[in-house]
Amino acid sequence: MSHDAGSDTHDQGGGGDVRPTSVSRRSFSSGLKGTARFFAPSLLVGLVAPFVFPAMRRAAKPVVKGIIKGALSLSESVKEGAADAREQISDLLAEVKAEREKEAADSAPPSRGPA
Repeated sequence: MSHDAGSDTHDQGGGGDVRPTSVSRRSFSSGLKGTARFFAPSLLVGLVAPFVFPAMRRAAKPVVKGIIKGALSLSESVKEGAADAREQISDLLAEVKAEREKEAADSAPPSRGPA
């Protein structure tokens, strides 16, 4: 068996007995603590959620309904404003086309009738 300088295990004789070193135990212990620190908030939320979330849902429902009503009202207002703007642009376009036709008719040389 090869022995690297950074290895966490070492051979204790010819019997092939491989035991972890104290460095390995310390890294396992610190890893376990880090894992517990990482998962502790999730576990806490999981334990508290059945009691807290139903109450939060009941309290938040009117607020969410109000937000949805406001969004629908805003959406309708935007649609009405867009329809008004579309109508005004359509009117302006018709006016511009009429003016161009009139200008074209005014600037055209008079046509000569049959001689």
